Amino acid sequence: MHSILFLLFFSIIGFSRLVFSEVIPDNAFTKEARGSSIFNILKSPVSPRFFSMGGVGITEYGSDSVFYNPAGAFTDNSNSFYVDFQTEVSDSKRSDFSYLKREEYKSYGIFGSYMDYGDFIKIDNSGSIKGYFSPKDAIIGFSYSYGESDRFGLTIKYINSDMVYYTANAMAFDGGFILKGNKTRYSFLLRNLGFGAKIQGKTYPLPLELIAGAKYFYSKVLNGVFELHMPSDDQVYAAGGFEYFLANSGDINLYLRGGMNLKNKTPLGWSGVFSGGFGVNIRDFLIDYAFVPYSNIESVHKISLRFSYGKPNFKKKEKKNFESFVSKQIAMKKKIVVFDFNSDIGEEYGKLVSNAVEERLMEKKYVLISKLDPIYISLGDKSIKNAQDAIKKSQNIGADFAVWGESYKINDEKANFKFFLVNVLSGEIFEFNMVSNIYDIRNISLKLSDEISKNIN
Repeated sequence: MHSILFLLFFSIIGFSRLVFSEVIPDNAFTKEARGSSIFNILKSPVSPRFFSMGGVGITEYGSDSVFYNPAGAFTDNSNSFYVDFQTEVSDSKRSDFSYLKREEYKSYGIFGSYMDYGDFIKIDNSGSIKGYFSPKDAIIGFSYSYGESDRFGLTIKYINSDMVYYTANAMAFDGGFILKGNKTRYSFLLRNLGFGAKIQGKTYPLPLELIAGAKYFYSKVLNGVFELHMPSDDQVYAAGGFEYFLANSGDINLYLRGGMNLKNKTPLGWSGVFSGGFGVNIRDFLIDYAFVPYSNIESVHKISLRFSYGKPNFKKKEKKNFESFVSKQIAMKKKIVVFDFNSDIGEEYGKLVSNAVEERLMEKKYVLISKLDPIYISLGDKSIKNAQDAIKKSQNIGADFAVWGESYKINDEKANFKFFLVNVLSGEIFEFNMVSNIYDIRNISLKLSDEISKNIN
């Protein structure tokens, strides 16, 4: 899967260079190409969350990713809304909105952006002031993403620029993917691919950009992100940032963020490199703020609101798998025992997950030695240290298969889950991992029961 995505990504890059060679600027990917592209509104990553971390974010998941890397346009909820307001340099103002709809592991998004560059004095050829004019840019787009573990996404967007003296329109495409590692995620993105716009007989290219990024989960509360940006109208530069989970008080969570972006180092000095901000999560609402100093005398402020609700519907998939599970189990009649899971979230949480898995297997007509069975209760110590321990305890109670697992928090919302299934007779062990929302117990138990069914024979 990974190799196919790499091949597809770099094939698109090569194809775009061949087909759009007439609109890629001379001296592309160098500082000599600065100012050669059109539609500046396409250059920024939009979200205050991304700006506060140095302008990085192609490895992130969320409703704001619909503007940046469509592969990340994915949330735990079935419906997500996003709106922001941003001040820009020279009195410019920008606002954006999006709506994201999730169906199982697919996401569909619509979004729009509007930028007002402020009022400018209009002067005729004789030098007389003829009033004021206000240049504007606007975008409307649609995105699609898919993937249970590794994800890919595509975006199509229409751009309109009204600069008073001229009007320009264009279509652009974004394509990217996110690959999941153990404590890392890797991402690749091709942005603003398309034909340029003609102005007074001359064609100006879009700000095509290639980005590669990685995210590392250092601990449960701290992660870092790094990206390498290759814009066609500027030199290659690096950017990076971090997010720190500071507090958890009831339904309120607080995130601190910071970052640096070396793009502005040469023209603005170190004062234009650093940025920072925070996020406040209150139940289904998330408020993000970013402060971006472009120099010692000018800075911008960005704020956004995200609202999500509803849980994705997995009923169709569950119903489809149910029939195959039942027919398979009728032929097998194997006894399964589900031991309590180990978890740094808490002992009760481990029991909650294992109980949910047990319920899913019972619904699918598997034969279980339940935790209420006297023979299970007679085991005494029911914690599992390793595979041999699981086999020994399973043999003592007459089980054919044993299930146990571990979970470790990544942050306040996500956790890494590692599950084991052992064939007591053969000693064969099946291991599978996933990252999931901590409180989405139903989804965790469904996915685990799927894997159990695939490997029991």
